[in-house]
Amino acid sequence: ILPMHIVGILNQYYTKIIWSFDPRALRSKNKISELRDKYRGETCYILCSGPSLKKVNFQLLEDKYTFGLNRIYLIQKYYNFTPSFHVVVNGHVAEQFSNEIEEQESTRFINWYSRKHFKDPNTIFVNDPSGGEDMEFSFDATKRIFFDSTVTYAAIQIAFWLGFTKVILLGADHSYKDKGTADSLVVQKGEDQNHFDPDYFGKGSKWQLPNLERSESSYALARKVFEENGRKILNATKGGKLEVFKRVKFEDTV
Repeated sequence: ILPMHIVGILNQYYTKIIWSFDPRALRSKNKISELRDKYRGETCYILCSGPSLKKVNFQLLEDKYTFGLNRIYLIQKYYNFTPSFHVVVNGHVAEQFSNEIEEQESTRFINWYSRKHFKDPNTIFVNDPSGGEDMEFSFDATKRIFFDSTVTYAAIQIAFWLGFTKVILLGADHSYKDKGTADSLVVQKGEDQNHFDPDYFGKGSKWQLPNLERSESSYALARKVFEENGRKILNATKGGKLEVFKRVKFEDTV
C-alpha cells in the first residue's frame, strides 16, 4: 500500500495528464481562452450564500453581471433572478445537486474533478490539481484555478480572468452558527441556518465546515492582486463579519 502523500502526488500527475488531453478539458480550455478579458472595465457582483443575501434588492441587479455560487438557484424561491455565471468547485455540492445545477441557464464553471456528474457539453470545467490544498492566485484560468477553502475565492479568480475591473461581494456573511473542525465533513441534522435558505444544505445533506481563517488569507491575497492591477474588490454585504475588503453600500454601487 502506497503512503497517502505518494497517492496524492500520483493523483495530481494523472489529473494533469487528463486535463491536457481529454476532449472535455480541451473544450473547456478553449471556452476559457475565448472569455479572457471579455468584460474588461466592467463591474460584477458575486452573490455569496449567507442569510443576508435575502436582504438584497435583486431588481437592482437585473442588468448587472453576476456570479452565483453553489445552490444560488434556491434564491428563485424569493426572487425571479438568474445569475450570469454559476460557479461550483466543491465535490460534495456537485455530487449531490448536479441535476439541479445543470438545469440552470447561467454560464457554468464546474470543478474538473466532478466531471462525471455533468453531461451538458456547455459546462466549462476549471481545474485545481491540488484539490484545494495550494493557496495562490491564478493568472491563467486555462491552466488552473486555486479553489482553496471557499468557492468565493474561485469566483474572484474567474472574474479577474474575464477582465472585470470591479468585483462587489453580496451575502458574504463570513459567519456560521455550526461549529467544529475547519474543512471537516458533516451531515446536516436539521434546517440550514448558515445560508439564505433553510434547504440550502437541508437535513441529510453533506457539506464541509468553513475554514474562515484560511479564507481570509485567500481574500487578502486577492485584494492585493486586484489592487496591484488597478482593480478593486468591495464588500457590499449588509452586516456580516468579513472585513478584508472595503465596505460599501450596495445601493451606491448600482
